[in-house]
Amino acid sequence: MDNQLVRVYRDIDGWAARENETERNIQRLMRLIRDLDEEIAVATENEQQGLLPSVPFDFGAASQQRGALYVDLQEANQLLTNLRRSPRQRLRLQYYLEACHSIDLAMPARDILPSTSEVRQHEVIERIAYPQHIVPAVDFAEEQMAIWRKLSQSTVLRDDARYPSILELEWVRATVDGNIVGCPSTLSTFIGHAVDETVEAIMNRIAQEDQLIASLQIRPFIRRVGNQGVVSLARSPIHRGLSTTFSYGRRSGRGIIRQSLPILVTCYRPPHRLSLNEILSGLQGGIDVFDDVIASPTKGWFDGMSRVLVAAVISHLFDHMLVVGTRFGYITTGEAYVFVEICDDARFLKYCVCVPRRDVESDPATGLHRTAVAQVLAFTLRALEARHTRPMSPAWYHEARQNLCKWHVNPDDIFNKIPPPVRKVQRDIAYVPEDWRPVTLWSPIQQRLPRMLWPGFKPRFNEAVFNDLGFFTFLSNHGINPAGVRIDQRPFCTPQCLWGLERFRGLDKNCPNLRYHGDRHLRLQELLDGLRTQLDNDVANGDHANYQFLRRCGLHTVLLKVRLASHGYTLLLKGVIPAKVGHLRREVDMYGRLLALQGVRVPVCFGMIQTQEISSDTYGKFTDFMVFGGFPEGVMPLFKCMAQGFGKALIADAVDETFRRIHNERVLHFDPEPRNMLYDVSTGRVMIVDFERAVYHEFEGQQYLNATVHVGGVDEWRLEPIEISDEGFWRERQYVRRRVGEFFDRGY
Repeated sequence: MDNQLVRVYRDIDGWAARENETERNIQRLMRLIRDLDEEIAVATENEQQGLLPSVPFDFGAASQQRGALYVDLQEANQLLTNLRRSPRQRLRLQYYLEACHSIDLAMPARDILPSTSEVRQHEVIERIAYPQHIVPAVDFAEEQMAIWRKLSQSTVLRDDARYPSILELEWVRATVDGNIVGCPSTLSTFIGHAVDETVEAIMNRIAQEDQLIASLQIRPFIRRVGNQGVVSLARSPIHRGLSTTFSYGRRSGRGIIRQSLPILVTCYRPPHRLSLNEILSGLQGGIDVFDDVIASPTKGWFDGMSRVLVAAVISHLFDHMLVVGTRFGYITTGEAYVFVEICDDARFLKYCVCVPRRDVESDPATGLHRTAVAQVLAFTLRALEARHTRPMSPAWYHEARQNLCKWHVNPDDIFNKIPPPVRKVQRDIAYVPEDWRPVTLWSPIQQRLPRMLWPGFKPRFNEAVFNDLGFFTFLSNHGINPAGVRIDQRPFCTPQCLWGLERFRGLDKNCPNLRYHGDRHLRLQELLDGLRTQLDNDVANGDHANYQFLRRCGLHTVLLKVRLASHGYTLLLKGVIPAKVGHLRREVDMYGRLLALQGVRVPVCFGMIQTQEISSDTYGKFTDFMVFGGFPEGVMPLFKCMAQGFGKALIADAVDETFRRIHNERVLHFDPEPRNMLYDVSTGRVMIVDFERAVYHEFEGQQYLNATVHVGGVDEWRLEPIEISDEGFWRERQYVRRRVGEFFDRGY
């Protein structure tokens, strides 16, 4: 099951296909055995009646053949049994953590505007306590690995297959796949399914082991349900992005006292409202909150604004931790985790930044312990242990909050004040994972036996390739190297594949580049950023392996074929000269108006990118490109349809139907020539391209490029209403049908 678990979710479809194939093979073998039995029976009856067949029947060979078929049938039945059992088998802890890490890697995030209930402009900004010093937790790795050293002592915990099966995890994956992360509530839902439920499942397994309970010192938080031990934890509803984890059971001399004990606080910040770059830039070493943030003007610099934002988020969490009465908490964006702990001197707060998807790849020896589930599990156990062995009194928290300085601040208010040009500039701030290997070597057991690597553990994280965007590509595991195939030999991705990419849906099994895409699609912005970065690097290095000029399509436009090497997405780029960028923006806008038809009647469009200057002696120099789907095998221009004998009426009807759908979206093409029409043989539909001149019906007005208005020699956008009558749409459809007929009659 090792390889199956590395590619856990794609293999579910593989199991289903192999199961169907095996069932068909069993039916074929049974038919062969039945037919052979009938032949033997007929030959035996003829021999008993003394009838001589035209061809002598070899009973020995028939019996031998029947025996071989029966052996094949037994093997096929056993294979079918194994295939049906494999996805339903319970998992060991190692495989369970790996599978959950795959779920965590694929968080579907999108920058969604918060609802009105989450933004209150009139709300008074409260004064909150802030830590005077935010310092790195130099002992974080040691403390986390100390928990895993204790857990590794239990052979039952690590070896017993007691955790949810792959099919159960597939249900979890399907659940989080439809939950687009764009606000704290949706992020908490995703973390709840991908991380918290897994942590609870493992902790309930720990609760069955008395030795572990004693070693971890968490007995006060275990309650009995029948014969089973359960860790008594509950989470409060999310409020202002914060949720508190409580324990509701504590043993005393008189039994169980129902008392809520806060364990830790979680702060949910969507990745678009606290990016990894802002975390890394804001938490560079220690922060003296008053000197470095409150009393220091930021002047709009990214580093300064990031420091203010991160300090505000941490102070927001810190103040709530003091209010509820716990010293442990963490901030999560889904991509990054910032674990914090209040020191004995409440003026100091220790922090550690973890990015699980990058930490895992940094060192296979400790990769399993650095997944999001493993980190949160160990941190929660540390919080439980501290609550039991080193509790602080309620008076300590109250006094600390009263004595600390206060700050009028709200993280969302700080975020809204960061100028968008400062926040949205493309940056690549390096994240260097902390080296945990010295922590492993400190263990005396490690010097004799790799105790951190449990018996039977095979680190596979170094085998799977992580690209710069942080996703498994599974290329090295399976000998796949898309960069080794010439771009002109690489087929385009199917429209269904790109449709799923644009809408965060599933992979298309019929895409010729499926094996390069990994477990799931990239996010749209990651695709565009990846293409931009790759093209810039290729241009700088003079490498043409991943892009190719195809042809001109007009005086100012050129088509390029491009492939995102890390994931195998093969697409088209439409580039224009700088003076005509407005026309390209117009076309992108029109594709947005035709979103419902993308991938079916028009190409899938992903937007625009701006790159370093890409030049060709034949085609010129270009920097602005529209990214859209190419046309796979079976999609052909009309002149090829005419050469292959397709009927004029068939093509004319298909063209008319496509334009009818386009006109239903109130878009007028304005250039409905045969050169802009492509016929899809597999579906019988016609796809329309080139919407540079198109307009759409808009009562209130739309932005369109008016070539008569110039500002500094550049065409200017201006707002003017456009109303298109039904007669205008009718005339275009009549022209299209007549023009297609002329094209088939005259050939031009």
